[in-house]
Amino acid sequence: MRFGRFANLSLSSAAILVTAATQVIACPMCKANLANAENSAEVATTINTAILILLAPTLVMIGGLVKLVFKYRHYQNDEQYRAREQAAPPAEGD
Repeated sequence: MRFGRFANLSLSSAAILVTAATQVIACPMCKANLANAENSAEVATTINTAILILLAPTLVMIGGLVKLVFKYRHYQNDEQYRAREQAAPPAEGD
């Protein structure tokens, strides 16, 4: 249930980011190139597409790291618990 909510939030955030990327992510150098270009609409479309293409692998890597963190967040505690159980003497009734 938690992963479903997390996935929904992640996808929603990514959709908002992709939508906003075409308007606000362009750097000052890109804006300067657009201001000096003869066909600024075509150059703007190309630059925005390039930004989104470069953004995709970054989001995938961050998503993978977040998934690993959530998957192994209790790993150390589980290992310590198993070590204590193995070190403990068996109960008298066993």
